[in-house]
Amino acid sequence: MSAERTGSGYTGDTSLPRTKCDMVDEARRCVLWGPSLVALLARPELYNGTRVRVVGFVNFEFEGNGLYLSRIDWAQSIYANGLWIDTPATQPQ
Repeated sequence: MSAERTGSGYTGDTSLPRTKCDMVDEARRCVLWGPSLVALLARPELYNGTRVRVVGFVNFEFEGNGLYLSRIDWAQSIYANGLWIDTPATQPQ
């Protein structure tokens, strides 16, 4: 699939902020959203079922895969500032 950065001709889901679309397809539909991790944690229902790209501190360990706002949030076990991550190896078949 060929995609390009969003531009003034974007047409797509109006429930999500247009400025958060990082990539569109040939039909100018958003195929990759780029919310902040805070926005994703605050309103996860907006991004349910969509591809997103976020930046944060990631930890991979048995029963503990997570993405956090910072290393300190992970070290202090502040789970409200993070989310669980399913890697391809941990996703159900």
